[in-house]
Amino acid sequence: DKPVVHSLEEFGQRVLHNLWNAIQKDYPVTNEVQNPLQQFSKLNQAFLESQASNFVGRTGLLTQACEKIDSMEGGVLIATGKPGSGKSAFMAALAKHIVESNKYPVVTHFIGAAPGSSDISNILMRICHEMKQKFSLDKSPPE
Repeated sequence: DKPVVHSLEEFGQRVLHNLWNAIQKDYPVTNEVQNPLQQFSKLNQAFLESQASNFVGRTGLLTQACEKIDSMEGGVLIATGKPGSGKSAFMAALAKHIVESNKYPVVTHFIGAAPGSSDISNILMRICHEMKQKFSLDKSPPE
């Protein structure tokens, strides 16, 4: 007994229709056109959230970094380590913790969060726009 196959074209059309409806439901088409900096910021924020969720344990390290930041009167804090050691997850968790504590304004930039994220012009432009927005500055950075 061989299975009988018929109406495959109709079946295919129904599958395509159902799939298209599911895509439109999850990803509705909007007429809102984002400028590249807004899109870049959204991708950076999504990357931060994703990386922060990968930071498990090591709360002592997070506490130590927060204490160091609280004791600083300026300067730069740098995280170094081998590839895959969790630097991005740690920095994302740290940034998220500081933002949620509302202690300090935070501007983040993650290489790899978006296309062009390692280009120095894009980095500087995005950070300047983020600072303008966070600090309600009047002047825009030069293009």
